[in-house]
Amino acid sequence: LLVDLVGNRNCTAINGPTWQPEGLYLPAESYQYLVDDDGENYLNGLSSITVLVVVQASTVGTDHPIIYGYRTASAADRGIDIRYDVDGFSGGGTNVIKTAFGDMATDGAQLESSSYAQTTDLQEIVSVWSANKEMSLYLNGVKDTPTYTTNSSVSIGGLNGWYFGYGRG
Repeated sequence: LLVDLVGNRNCTAINGPTWQPEGLYLPAESYQYLVDDDGENYLNGLSSITVLVVVQASTVGTDHPIIYGYRTASAADRGIDIRYDVDGFSGGGTNVIKTAFGDMATDGAQLESSSYAQTTDLQEIVSVWSANKEMSLYLNGVKDTPTYTTNSSVSIGGLNGWYFGYGRG
């Protein structure tokens, strides 16, 4: 269970993740995150997952991860990834929410939301993925019509852990 008290940037983690008051690549005063360095123990091997996050961004028109499964020395949209993307790479959208699930070594399933999905309002984001099926994205309970989507038979794999709030702006 992770809880973000909107406006205070305080999070509580139960069963594993640790709070990191400084971002890895971005200014510490603006970017804080939770890291779970053993997330691979329960994420690798999954062939389906539903992820629900509630966020409130301080700005839109940005590239900022919300959840980011990582592998050392990789910044690809692979593994597990939910993030704000200023301009969708494949779908041509603007200010989209990008989600990706699969293996860190190969491209997996990806989705880019409808344009202008980013908001500074409190936002519930639900991403639903199963191998070999079309991924779905729900924003505040409404199914989104994506600008781009692919599916994949690849299970989640190759992760070393995950971040929540990594690069949050």
